[in-house]
This record gives sequence, C-alpha cells and structure tokens, in this order.
Amino acid sequence: MLSFFHTRFSPLKSRLFATLFVSQFFSNTGSWAFEIARTWIIVDRLGKGHEVGAVMLAGGVSALIFTLYGGFLVDRFSFRQVLWASIFAKCLLFLLSIWLFFIVEYRSIALWHLVVFSFIQGVIVAFDAPAFFSFSMKLVPSTDLQQAIALNSMNFQASRTVGPLLAGVLMGIGGPGLVILFDGLSFLGPAFATSLVLKEKKLQDMYLGTNTSSRGFRILFKDAKVMAPLLQLFFCLSFFLPTLLVTFRIYIKDTFQVTPEQFSYIFMGPALGSLVGAMTFALIKPKMPIKWLRLGIPLFILSTTIIPAYHDLRLTIFNMTIAGFAAFFSFSALTVHMQLYIQEGFRGRLTSMILVGFSVVVPMGAYPIGKLIDHYSAGFCLIAVPCFFLIFSMPLWFINISRSTT
Repeated sequence: MLSFFHTRFSPLKSRLFATLFVSQFFSNTGSWAFEIARTWIIVDRLGKGHEVGAVMLAGGVSALIFTLYGGFLVDRFSFRQVLWASIFAKCLLFLLSIWLFFIVEYRSIALWHLVVFSFIQGVIVAFDAPAFFSFSMKLVPSTDLQQAIALNSMNFQASRTVGPLLAGVLMGIGGPGLVILFDGLSFLGPAFATSLVLKEKKLQDMYLGTNTSSRGFRILFKDAKVMAPLLQLFFCLSFFLPTLLVTFRIYIKDTFQVTPEQFSYIFMGPALGSLVGAMTFALIKPKMPIKWLRLGIPLFILSTTIIPAYHDLRLTIFNMTIAGFAAFFSFSALTVHMQLYIQEGFRGRLTSMILVGFSVVVPMGAYPIGKLIDHYSAGFCLIAVPCFFLIFSMPLWFINISRSTT
C-alpha cells in the first residue's frame, strides 16, 4: 500500500515542484472563490443568465486571440525568460484584482467592469498558463510525467472544492469584495515560488521547446493520437463546463431560496465530485487513459438530465456532485492521454490548445446556453444540452473509444 501511494505521489519528492504545487493550490482556491462571488454579483444584481456567459465570453475572446501565440513563446524562449514572464503575469493579476476590489467596495459595479476585468485577465492567463505548466513539468523526471500531470489536475480540483467554501465564509464576513481581495493576494504565492525556481542555475538556460511555431502546430493537427482526443475535449468542454458553471448555478438560484453563503456552500458538491474524479484517475494510473471515456461521458449525461425530475435540494446537490465527477474524470482521460503522446518539444503548444478549450470553447458555449436559459429555463437546458452533446459528439466518441481497444 505504501509503495502504491509512493509511486502515485512521486513528483512531490521534487522540492521545487512541491513548492509550486502548494502555492498554486492557494492561488487556484482564490480563483474558484472569485468565480462564485462573480456569479453571485451578476445573478443577484443584474439577474440575467446570458450576462454570466457574456463575462466568460470576454475572457474567451482574449484567450482566442493570444493563447496559441502564448504557447509558441513558451516553446521559443529560455527557461529563465519564461520564469520571469510568469512572475510578471502573476503580479499583473494581483494589481488587476485590487482594482476590481475597489470598484466593488467603493463604486457601483456595472457589467462592463466585469467584462473588462475578464478580458484583461484572459490576455494575461493566455501567456502565463502554458508557461507555468511547461516549466513545472521540467522539475520532475520523465518517468514521473504522467503522475505530475495527474497531480496538477488533482490540485486544480482540490482548490475547486475549497474555493466555494472559502467564498461562503468570506462573503458572510465582508461580501463579494473580500473574496476578490483574497483572490488578488493569492497570486503572490506562485510568484514567490517561481522566483525560487529562478535560483536553480542548471535550469536557467534550458529551452522548453523548439523554435518553429508553424511546425509545432502542424504536428498537433496531423497526429491522430492527439487531434481526435483534442476535438473530443473541445466538445466536452463546450457542453459540460457551461452546465457546471452556468446552468447549475442559475437553476439553484431560481429553484431554491438560498442566501449568498448557502449558494457558495452548495457548489462544494460538484467541486468535490470534480476532485474525486481527478483523484480517482490519478490513483488508477491507466495505461490507456482515453478508454475511460466509457464511464465519464454516459455518467455525466445521466446525472444531469434527471435533475429537473424532482425539486429536492439534497438530491440535486448529489446529482451535481456526480456530474462534476464524471466531467473531470473525462477531462483527465483526454488531457493525460494527449500529454503522454505529444512530442516533448511541443508540450507548450499542446498546453495552449488545451487552454483554448478551457478559456475559449467554454465561454463560447456558456453565452448561448445563458440565452437559452433566459428564453426557456435552466431546467430545460439540463435536459436539452446533454442531448445535443450526445448527438453531435457521438462520432468522435466512438472513434476515440475504438482506438483505445487497438
């Protein structure tokens, strides 16, 4: 048993990786707490489902413009240059959050404030996320790469579980503004941890990838082991995450009478499910990750479509938790599969493509789903959206599943 856990958590033996891991947990926790506070501000003060999607879409537009170029820069420049860029990005995010905090606390916040914040944040993250992921992967031996990827996913989901709890506590004490302030301060931890990596002289002149932009993306597009799962990931993201981040939240707000604190605590459920999904995938360490789509996709569709059949809050939270598990179990299967098969010199560009999915495809799905909610209802979307997903992504699903058996 000890040997089992030793192999699963072996990347944490690297002091630098462990330091980044802990600091990123606190930063991600602040970001997820901010997501809850932002949604509450929009739904409570503005009351339109599509406005939640509009704010997400603003970040998606900036990510669409800059993310792929950000991945190219990560692969092009030296380790030291990428580290300095990551530190600078974290400091910019800190200043941006402080600006929004003062708007929320001392001014009357409007939708355009959140749209501008989301757009600028998307630009910064477009460059920082591929950088942070790529250099953190260089801190562990190649034999620990799969587990490092899985641990980063677990980190992300653990913070997603703690974030709503933290949001509930802080909103109960000082309202959404206090959550935004904490989010800003949380960016300073990864900036400090990254500065420690800078002191490692043996890493400073290392390059993370190759110098050819077009060749890197051509390799991604021509490699069927990467491209088919990437398209499947985009389909999953465009339907699954808008359901988790928009439809569920508006459904809870419209169907049940909850306070801001209760609203935050409720969404610990799907976040906990997401964490368990990522942890389960890390612990089983499958040789062929993509075959586990057989579990993840059907489970998400089933758990989501049965929610409107009853109006019991506990059962709704339970099914949202199962949906969170299924969604991120599927995401882990697809992302780990691609990271294992990509050539080493093009990891930054693959990370950029994955980031395009999370930061561009998700908002593009969130906005029309928000409009559907305004026109029909959140309950209608909980049934219709999974059915649309099943119809349009089924060919890719069968392609990926059939390849996992060959």
